[in-house]
Amino acid sequence: MRGKWLLVARRLHLYLSVFFAPLLLVFIISGWAQTMDFDHSTPLLHNLSQIHTKQFYPLASDAGKIGPKVDRARFEQITRPMRWLVATMCVALLISIILGLVMAFTMVRQRMQVCIALFLGIVAPVGFLVLAHFY
Repeated sequence: MRGKWLLVARRLHLYLSVFFAPLLLVFIISGWAQTMDFDHSTPLLHNLSQIHTKQFYPLASDAGKIGPKVDRARFEQITRPMRWLVATMCVALLISIILGLVMAFTMVRQRMQVCIALFLGIVAPVGFLVLAHFY
C-alpha cells in the first residue's frame, strides 16, 4: 500500500506542478517586480502587476472600460474566472508542497538533513521579517 500511495502522490505532484508552473512564473515575476519597485518601469511589468493584484490583464482597448470609475460589480464579474483559477492554484500549490514534503521525508535516508532544511526554510524568513523592525 505504501508504494502505491507514493506513486499516486508523485504523479499528482507532477501534474499539479506542471499545470500551474506557467501561472506561478507569472506571479513570481510580477511579485518580484512589485517588490523591487519595477512594476511601473515598463508597460509589460505594469500589466503583469495587474494580473498579480487584480487578476486582470489590461489591454489598450480596455483603457476606458477598466479604471477608477468602473462599475465594481462588472469588474468583479469579469475577474471571477481568474480569481477562481488563482484560488485553485493556491490549493494545488499547498497540496503539491505537502506532497513534496511527504516524499522528502519518506524517500530520503538522511531525514535529519531534510529536517534541518525545513527548519531553516521556516526560521530564515521569520528572522528577516523580525530584523526588519530593528532598522
